[in-house]
Amino acid sequence: RAAGSGEYCAQVISIEVWDSDGKLVAGEIGYVVRRVYCSLSGFCHLTGAGTVQMCCLGKMLQRRGCAFWDLGMHLPYKGKLGAVRLPRAEFVTALRQSGSGLEVSLEGRVPCSELLSDKDDDAPTGPLPAKIPKLAEQ
Repeated sequence: RAAGSGEYCAQVISIEVWDSDGKLVAGEIGYVVRRVYCSLSGFCHLTGAGTVQMCCLGKMLQRRGCAFWDLGMHLPYKGKLGAVRLPRAEFVTALRQSGSGLEVSLEGRVPCSELLSDKDDDAPTGPLPAKIPKLAEQ
């Protein structure tokens, strides 16, 4: 909900990974509501580019103060990257505790090399699941 309005605010996001030749190699579409990012659908045109895209997105979510990342339905590759399943009641509780209003902005371009370098002294470090406390799957 927007502060005091009784309505939810959402921001639709397009995440894109481009190679050094300017070719789109991976990406996804999702949305932010409250302080939660929800993946909708993704694609990959180059082996490994989807993993890079997810790792970069995870780092960006950490840096921008995301409470958790809803990865949608369970797929084996998500588990290999650290996703955990949450019971529905636990997911709903986490969503309710994620704050109000549109509080996380994912606008702007950030190079993958910067996100994966860990050279930002103010950015959280460590494994992705440890820094995004709840990776929820429906």
